[in-house]
Amino acid sequence: MPVERECMHCGAIEDLVLVDDWNEEYACQDCVDSFYTTCDHCDDLVLINDAHRFNGNEYCESCFEELFADCDRCGDTYYTEDLEYVDGYGYVCSHCRERLAYDSISGYHHSQFHPNETSNFFGLPDEST
Repeated sequence: MPVERECMHCGAIEDLVLVDDWNEEYACQDCVDSFYTTCDHCDDLVLINDAHRFNGNEYCESCFEELFADCDRCGDTYYTEDLEYVDGYGYVCSHCRERLAYDSISGYHHSQFHPNETSNFFGLPDEST
């Protein structure tokens, strides 16, 4: 007996699109249009709420993890290729790398850098609060 396939969102049985080949889940075209977006890297469908967004593009989790990483210093997200490894600091963005170079020239001791809610990026008191 053939397996009845239906939309995982509304139960429709016509105009089905395979949206998850791992779990063999289907959605009708109306639900695809309403609940899904396309990964800008691999063109797979991804639920809108599960999509990772960066610079106006949307990515599935797999592509996002492959293409992007967080700066180990400031925590902002960058293209992996834009991060550089610095001994003792991990992978850092160009802004943090420049700050580390400036600090090494000026004699600033990095152990003094403790960002928190009351300090800005450079560890100075945040005057806006």
